[in-house]
Amino acid sequence: MRLGDKIVIILVLISLLGIGLYYLTSGESDTRYVEVWQDSELYGIYELNNDREEILIEKDGMHNLIVIENEAVFMKESNCPTKQCIAQGNISKDKQSIVCLPHKIVIKVVNKNESEVDFIVR
Repeated sequence: MRLGDKIVIILVLISLLGIGLYYLTSGESDTRYVEVWQDSELYGIYELNNDREEILIEKDGMHNLIVIENEAVFMKESNCPTKQCIAQGNISKDKQSIVCLPHKIVIKVVNKNESEVDFIVR
């Protein structure tokens, strides 16, 4: 192998290492949050990586218990008649949501690094 070949290989390896480091340091692992909305008003914002966080919403006879665990959120308890909000299971990815229609509760996973605008219609 000639000296020129060795230099090219070293430069390619350095470039790949730089690209890899860039993607590792610009990750979104700690930027996801949970927004809890009740009756179209923001009830609270919680970190998705804050394990064992419990959010209790009680108002006018309604009871909902939301749990953040293992970087996912789910509805643990609800006294709504259908219980479909509990059946929706865990969510952890950006833009996923859980909805309790009878109690007007929406739980959304959001990424704070992304733009607030989803799309523009003209």
